[in-house]
Amino acid sequence: MFLKCCDIINAQKIFQSMANKKNVDTWNILLNGMISDNKVDDAFILFDEMIKQNIKPDCFTYSSMAKATENSKEKANRIYEMIKNDTNINLYQTTVLCNSLIIMFGKCGNISAAMDVWNILRAENRGKISIRSWNSIINVNYHHGEYQTVLDLFDELVASGNTIKPQKKTYHICVHGRRYYAQLAHHQIRGVVSI
Repeated sequence: MFLKCCDIINAQKIFQSMANKKNVDTWNILLNGMISDNKVDDAFILFDEMIKQNIKPDCFTYSSMAKATENSKEKANRIYEMIKNDTNINLYQTTVLCNSLIIMFGKCGNISAAMDVWNILRAENRGKISIRSWNSIINVNYHHGEYQTVLDLFDELVASGNTIKPQKKTYHICVHGRRYYAQLAHHQIRGVVSI
C-alpha cells in the first residue's frame, strides 16, 4: 500500500520490521517500489544487501534490476553476468527477463548484446516467441537507427506463420518513419496505421 502511494520511507520501515520473515517476494516488492520511485541507487544498495543475506534473486528480481541500470553499461553487464551464472535461472525460457535484458542493453547502446540475447532466445524457443519479445527487439533496433534490421525482423515475424501476428504497436514501430512505408507496403498494412 505504501509503495502505491510512493511512500518509500514507510515501506522500508515495514520491511525492516519483518526481521526473519522476509523472502524473495518481499525483497522484490521493495526493490520494484524503489525503482518505480526513481531511487535506483538505493535499489542497488538493497539488492546488494539481499545478496549478502543469501536471498536468491529470481527472474522478477533480475528483471527489476535490469530496469534499474539507467543506461549504465557497467551495471547492465553486472546484472547480466549474475543472471548467466545463476544456475536457478533458465534465462532463455523466461520471456519477461529476456525482454528486460533486450531493453536494458538497448538503453545502454549495446545493440550487439541485445541481439545476442535475442538470437539465443530465438534459438532456445524454436519459433515460440511472444509478440512482446518481437516488439522489444524491433523497437531497440529502431531507436538505434538500425532500420534494415527492423525491416528484416519484421519480415521474419510475418514469415513465422500464423501463430504470432504483428500488433498495431509492431506496425507503428516499423512505419514510424515515412520513408520506410513503401518497403512495408507489400505486407498490406496500409489500413492499420495512419501515416
